[in-house]
Amino acid sequence: GNITGSVAGTLSSTTTTANGSANSLTSVTDIFGAEGAVATVGNNGSITGSVNLAGSSAATAVADDATANSSVSTSTGYLADGVATIGNAGTFTGTSTLNTNATATTIGTDAATDAVSATDAITTSVGIDLSAASASIGGNGTVLAGSTINGSSRANGTAATASANTSVGTATALDVTGQSLTIGDAGTITAAAVSTLGSTALTVDGNAVASTNATSTFGLGDGTGAVTVGNGATINATAAVTGTASATSTDATANTSATVSDGTVTGINLANLTVGNSGSLTARGISSQTASAATVEDPGSAGNGAAATVASGDDIRGIDSTVVQVGNDVSALNVDRKSTRLNSSHANISYAVFCLKK
Repeated sequence: GNITGSVAGTLSSTTTTANGSANSLTSVTDIFGAEGAVATVGNNGSITGSVNLAGSSAATAVADDATANSSVSTSTGYLADGVATIGNAGTFTGTSTLNTNATATTIGTDAATDAVSATDAITTSVGIDLSAASASIGGNGTVLAGSTINGSSRANGTAATASANTSVGTATALDVTGQSLTIGDAGTITAAAVSTLGSTALTVDGNAVASTNATSTFGLGDGTGAVTVGNGATINATAAVTGTASATSTDATANTSATVSDGTVTGINLANLTVGNSGSLTARGISSQTASAATVEDPGSAGNGAAATVASGDDIRGIDSTVVQVGNDVSALNVDRKSTRLNSSHANISYAVFCLKK
């Protein structure tokens, strides 16, 4: 037998005004592809939960303020309120795919009073959430979990202050916080949390501020919990964030700033991870950050108030687990961690890989 639940939707709001404020809001509180109190499926069965949501808001104003907001509170592909059990050769799939886009434009008349702002905000996105209950799958079982986020905000102003912000709280492909996931021999776990985020603020006269923030991104695990897989198992976990922020003003006296922060990016983050003999484990933490701020009249000159910042304190790791135990057939431990910072302070690229092979 199979259990399938899915949610797909497109949400959009558009506001236009000639004289007066324009406000546009697209908001989703909680969305679940499937939610199971207790789910049991026999051999060759499958449990599937998916969310695919696109939300956009656009606001355009002449001679006044314009505000656009796209927000999602919680998106979960599959939420396990009770134990999920699948027999041999079973498949457990949960995906959360979110696309948000907020665009605000104002012509404005007075930079001191008019403002344009665009905000994309996602609080939590989880492919499979086992934080309330455990799950088990028999031999040759497969777990596929994914959180994919695309967020972009654009604020364009003339004679107005422009502000664009894109933020994600927690994105996790497979969350087993405080719980356990067990898979038999020859099991496979593939978990990927991928976020592509951007913010753009452009104004002629007035301040321009763009910020992009990702707080926590995890491929497998969310700090605690245990994963156990049998002999011949394969685990591939990826957490990747690409963040950009661009702020431009043609007024050299304006305060123009762009900031990017990826926070914590970890491929595997568990308390205990156990893999049987002949196991293969790959975990990747990938972060790419680019910030650009400029005043077009006199870019790069001292005192023009332009600042571009990428966070230097971000924590990028392939694997961060208290206990990692692998069967006796594993003969190689390869740890590859690469970090590159450009001296211009306009971009930061960090790449971390943890790999265990037979």
